Amino acid sequence: MLQLILVFALIVFFLSRKWDLSYALLLSSALLGLLFGQSIMDLTQQGIAAILDVETLRLMAAVLLIMVLGELLKAVASMERLVGSLEALIQDSRLILPIVPALIGLLPMLGGAMFSAPLVEGIGTSLKLRPEQKTYINYWFRHVWEYVFPLYSGLLLAGALLSIPLPTLVPAQAPLTLGAIIAGVLFGLRQIEQESKDREPMGGAASRWRSAGVLALSIWPIVLVILLTLVFRIELALSLATTILLAGLLNRLSLRTWGGILRQGLSPRMALLVIGIMLFKQMVEATSAASTIPATFASLGLPPQIVIFVVPFAVGLSTGMISAAVGISFPLLQPVIVGDSFHLNYAVFAFTGGFTGMLLSPLHLCLALTKDYFQAQWGPLYRMLIPSVAVVTAIAVLLLFVLD
Repeated sequence: MLQLILVFALIVFFLSRKWDLSYALLLSSALLGLLFGQSIMDLTQQGIAAILDVETLRLMAAVLLIMVLGELLKAVASMERLVGSLEALIQDSRLILPIVPALIGLLPMLGGAMFSAPLVEGIGTSLKLRPEQKTYINYWFRHVWEYVFPLYSGLLLAGALLSIPLPTLVPAQAPLTLGAIIAGVLFGLRQIEQESKDREPMGGAASRWRSAGVLALSIWPIVLVILLTLVFRIELALSLATTILLAGLLNRLSLRTWGGILRQGLSPRMALLVIGIMLFKQMVEATSAASTIPATFASLGLPPQIVIFVVPFAVGLSTGMISAAVGISFPLLQPVIVGDSFHLNYAVFAFTGGFTGMLLSPLHLCLALTKDYFQAQWGPLYRMLIPSVAVVTAIAVLLLFVLD
């Protein structure tokens, strides 16, 4: 437990010194292995295994292809048309900002916030938002559905491990989604002023239909990726590659344009960041470092309400993954949550702990990638994230007394 705390403190220190997160993770992964008794040979083998792991390669391919698709949509001005059509249908640009990442949030994938980042960038720039505001809005509203959307692995895993039917768990957690939306409005949108320029009044029904048509034509690549991935169950990287090729053919892109798109999209920095995160995850698993967290807290004799929140929170914060927070902590917390009779309020509280820990973790891929994309600073960003997480946690505390 102490070794993991030391490593996590070092990651925070490196980030405070403005280190690139990928370098901080690579160094911290090596240190974590050494602290848990691994040799240089073991570290080398773990590093090679992490890089060559199928999940790492699939994730890297998906992240890079998301970047390529974003660059392609920029090259064909698709995002400008999308934003323009939304502005014609919704007169207040401040309302468009959360809608875009929330729509993309219906696509359950690691690093999915990168889909909406270019769109939020365009709208946010017109509203003169700081990089931290753009990052927060894109990141926070991307995750408002994960408490209730049954296609996300964390929710599915929680239901399976605790034997809770989703029709029971989803309504119980619906107030958390509502709280997340309210928090996003309070800490991300309320301070934003509308554009000073006069907006053209929206026309009649014909004008609205034209705008809706433009919106459909602008967003079809993203819709196609969602359909191929969720409906037809095609691998995400393959869905992205298919969509990119189809969009390129339909827009008749030149070789020169393709070259620019690939140069910007296939970012070595992003690839290294994915490797750093997956290597750290591999090292945590190989050393069983995260498994020491639940045992340590449980041995302190703390009240069950504190244990069921803090344990998954600590794992989520340490790994940046809700699946890890649920998968590691829920089996150990099951006797507390189930006990003599099942406690739905404990289950919701435990899930909230893991999810809020993940939301605050700099190891969370969406946070790391979007913070890097917008070139935001950690300090101002956390000054918005922490009170937002506090709102969701407060609702979870209320649910302790409302739910059985």
